[in-house]
Amino acid sequence: MNSKTPQGNFVGLLPLLFFLILYISSGILTGSFDNLPLLVAMVMASVVAFCLKGDNVMINSMTS
Repeated sequence: MNSKTPQGNFVGLLPLLFFLILYISSGILTGSFDNLPLLVAMVMASVVAFCLKGDNVMINSMTS
């Protein structure tokens, strides 16, 4: 049983970091955290996550 355990990657945290930086910086710059709705920031972070995904489905189906 020589199975490899999956390794974590920092890239997976980029959408979370993008969300936090976007939301906190907009709150600090405008003086109010209500100016940027949470849903807008979450949607933008989701777009970043989908852009990072790339062709992982194709790569995984080819290797297995």
